[in-house]
Formats: sequence, structure tokens, C-alpha cells
Amino acid sequence: MPGTPTVAIVGGGCSGTLAAVHLLAQAGEGRHRARIVLVERTPDVSRGIAYRTTCDRHLLNVRAGDMSAFPHDPDDFVRWLRPYQGGVHAGSFVSRGLYGQYLKTVLREARQRRGMSFEVVQDHVIDIARRPGRRLNLSCAQGRSLEADAVVLAVGNFAPARPSAVSPSASASGRYLGDPWSASALSAIAPDATVMLLGSGLTAVDTALTLSGNGHRGPILALSRHGLLPESHRDLPAGRPATARSLGLGAPATSARDLLVSIRQQVAAAEASGGDWRSVIDGLRGESNLIWAGLPPVEQQRVLRHLRSYWCIHRHRMAPQVAQWIGDLRAAGQFTVRAGRLLRCETGPQGLRMEVLERASREATTMDVDYLVNCTGPQTDVRALGDPLLDSMLARGLARSGDLGMGLAVGADGAVIDGVGDASGRLWAIGSLRQGTDWETTAVPELRRQAATVAARLGPMLRLAGRANTTERDLGPYQEAV
Repeated sequence: MPGTPTVAIVGGGCSGTLAAVHLLAQAGEGRHRARIVLVERTPDVSRGIAYRTTCDRHLLNVRAGDMSAFPHDPDDFVRWLRPYQGGVHAGSFVSRGLYGQYLKTVLREARQRRGMSFEVVQDHVIDIARRPGRRLNLSCAQGRSLEADAVVLAVGNFAPARPSAVSPSASASGRYLGDPWSASALSAIAPDATVMLLGSGLTAVDTALTLSGNGHRGPILALSRHGLLPESHRDLPAGRPATARSLGLGAPATSARDLLVSIRQQVAAAEASGGDWRSVIDGLRGESNLIWAGLPPVEQQRVLRHLRSYWCIHRHRMAPQVAQWIGDLRAAGQFTVRAGRLLRCETGPQGLRMEVLERASREATTMDVDYLVNCTGPQTDVRALGDPLLDSMLARGLARSGDLGMGLAVGADGAVIDGVGDASGRLWAIGSLRQGTDWETTAVPELRRQAATVAARLGPMLRLAGRANTTERDLGPYQEAV
């Protein structure tokens, strides 16, 4: 519509919802209202994969006090929670499904603001192309076409990549489950079946708890190269905040080794003063992206190769209650964790036959399981996803892959870098697509900050809607400037 600044948000999960909420806060006033269009393929806007769960054992792995949608109002989620859950405080770990309800509430309240049109389109964007007059055209899977002055890519996490060790016949057998977040697929597993989880991080923990909640009686095994489960958060008394210890590197680390040495030194200092490693890891939260950006690419690769697994189990921790539930399953002998590498997975006489290289013995062993669930974590190489939208953006030169093959290349504010290396003023990314450029980019404290930053960048364009005679031509200079 001529004279109506329009922002399209691609994806309606947590990151897309936060983008919408912060964009709506930029509402202009006047006769010509700005327009926001949120495109989401499912009818369930706001919850996304993580917060759509109905399993009451799926808890947030971040304390409630850190889960507000607003950086400037850190207590918002805790205030919202109190009528629903008695005794909740900033240090509580609450249901992920409840957080999904919070996101829906926040979006509903933001939509009631005056001065901006908001529309949800249930569809899937498969292409973006430049149009005359500096606008972008979005093509959707159902044949719909949309035009926008700016697009925020908030696509969330992608499914794990199928390991090369899993044969095509095994993959097609129905016994390989490539989507660990599919509740219907997990509920179809027979209660006495032997289930192998490939990976032992938080996704594997969630899957084990889902199976247990479904009444699963059979053995559940988790296989990962190091055989490490996530560590646990400490259970803090009500009203007592977690304390973080700043790393205080002084001169920026220039190698993976220097970084590891500095962290170990800080952990030793924390323990000497009565603390533990958790305060050091939490203290890195605000510094990790700067530290990551300061490492040369070859050292970033070393971090990914040698330190990532150890970082993840300490950084991405289980809620204390979740750790207790997992501990109970292990103590009962139902859940075990093995260290090794999957060499081959083929269809067997009754299920799947797996060959595993054991980490301790360095010997290959064979085992039969009924199901293999891929819990290795989201695929991050946009070139290998086979996603129509990202494929088209790369082919058109609207974007390029991140230097480490993770996510898209973006600027510090989330502006997408195009094929010739220029930062776009019209294409923005928040969340998973910034992996590689950012180290921390998928948790709510980072997502809300990214959403607020992008909204602030686009705010002047949206507020042009308050001018009585705004035209497409009026938007051009601003689009070049952002």
C-alpha cells in the first residue's frame, strides 16, 4: 500500500514474537499507520518449538528473572507469573509451556497499541526479491505475495542434520526419528522399546523426559562423543539472585588456549573465595560475543572443535528439578549415557543395527535398538539446509553464509550482509541465523536485546507513517541510511 511503511517478520516463534513486540513499541501516530506483517507457517503463533510443549517436565533452563521480554523491565515475566504459580520468584525454573502463554500475552497486549497495523499470515516464505523503488517482494508457498520495506528474519532453529552414518534405508525405515521435538512420533514408540538418543545435551534430556512422561519402560541410551550430560544449576533460595563473576581478561584472548587458561584461573579464584565455576560461566554471558569476535577464525575453529562440548554442558545447564528427574532415571538403570561415535546405522532383523566406536576402548561394538532419535542439535549450516528461502537469498546475492559455515553473515546490529559484502538496511536477522557471527544468540536474554536493537533501527521508518503525505519516495533516503 503506497505511503504505508511495512515490515515483514518471517517466523512467529519466540524470536519473531519478540521482534513484533518491540516493533509495535515503535508505533507512529497519525492517519497513515505503519504496518507489520508476521508470516508463520503454523497456526500457533508465539510458542515456536521450544514453548509449544505440553510435557510438565519440560522446564526453562534459565531462571524466571532472566526471561522477561523487555531488557528495560527484567521483572515483567515474574510479575506475570505470580497469579498462575504461587511462590514463584526470580530464581525459579518454571514450565516452558507457561512461558509460551506469557509470550502470547505480551504479543496480544502489544497489538492493542494504537498507530500500527498488525497482521498474521499463516504461510511459509520461500523467496525474497528486490523490487523497483527499493521494496522487497516476499513469495509464499501458498501463492501469496507480500511487499515490504524491511524484512526481519526470525526463523528459529532448524531440524538436526541426518548423520552420514545413518543409511538411507535406516532413515526411511520409520525407526529413525530426525525430529526430536515431534511429540506424536515419540508417543508412537512402544513402551518396552530400546531407544537410542544420538547426543546427550539438553535435547536428549528433553527427549528422555518426554519418553518417561509417556510411560516408557524400556531402556533409553544416549550416545555422544564425550558422553557428557549438561551440568545442573544451583537451587537458590527465594529472593537471592545468582551472582556472576566477570572474567576480567584484560587483554583480549587471541587463542583458544589463552581463553581456556583464563577461564580456569577465574574458576580457581571463585572456588578459593567460596564460589564455584557457575559464577564464572555466567559472568561470561555479557562478554562472550566480544571475546568470540576477537578470536581469529582459525582459533574460532579450534574452540568449535575442542572446547564446544565442554562449554555447552557448563553454559547450557539443567534446572535442578530436571537434573533430579534425570538422576532418578539413571539410578533406576533405565537411562544410560555412553561415550562413543556412531560409525554406521543400518536396518536390522527387528529394528536398527548400530556400530559404535567406543571412546574408552577405541574398539567398535555392535548393538541393536528399536529406535534412533537424532538429538544432535539444530543444523546451523544454511548452505546444507535445503530451505527454499535461504537458498534463494544466497542465490540472489541478498545474503551470504557466515565465515564458519554457521548462519548468515550479519553486522553487529543484525543487518544481513549481502553477496558483495554490504550491510543491508532492509534485511535483518535475529536468533539462530546470527550464529557464527555471535556466540550467544539463541537464548531469551540475547533475543530480546537483538529484537529491541532491530526495532530501534527501523523505528524512524515506522514513525514516518505519522506524516500526512508520506509516499514511497519519502522512504528512500531513510532506507539508504539505516
